[in-house]
Amino acid sequence: MSRCPRCAGELRFRERRGMLELFVCSDCGFEQWTHATPPPPTPGPVALVRVVVKWLAPPSATEIVALRQLAPELADLPAGTLLKRLREAPEYEIGMFMPEKAEEIISHGKRLGLVLEMR
Repeated sequence: MSRCPRCAGELRFRERRGMLELFVCSDCGFEQWTHATPPPPTPGPVALVRVVVKWLAPPSATEIVALRQLAPELADLPAGTLLKRLREAPEYEIGMFMPEKAEEIISHGKRLGLVLEMR
């Protein structure tokens, strides 16, 4: 709460004109104009996109090695288990990312010879 510079009474908001706000002392009537800074805009919802690797045919050993470079969490899975899991589905989800990061991942995946898409 602001205080009046003359009598130390309480300054109360009275009106706003553009970026200026008027405060008036509740005791002596002193008026004080201040410059108001608008609050920053609140960020909107973050739009994440899904990045998936699509298999046009059952994945080859080369594609599995490339996928492990994009998805390091697959490095600990035994090759046989990973191959079985990947061959059972037509695609593998890399994850959810900001659009800019998704573009980077897709570009990197294409350089590795994988077919990726953003949803």
